[in-house]
Amino acid sequence: LEFRRVLFRSGKLVGLSEQEAQKVAESLGWTVRVGRRDGVDLMLTQEYSTSRVNVAVEKGIVTEVLSIG
Repeated sequence: LEFRRVLFRSGKLVGLSEQEAQKVAESLGWTVRVGRRDGVDLMLTQEYSTSRVNVAVEKGIVTEVLSIG
């Protein structure tokens, strides 16, 4: 249930600037990690965290939630 809640609420980050998304995420107890920037997939570590939201950023704006973890 908690995972679904995080996934649903993480969609609120889409459309925000990267900095705004970081602030919103922090206020919810999450961290944000950019997994794709301007169409380029980035290398990420494999450890899993239920409080981390992986996002895609285009020109400084969060365009997609890629995953939780």
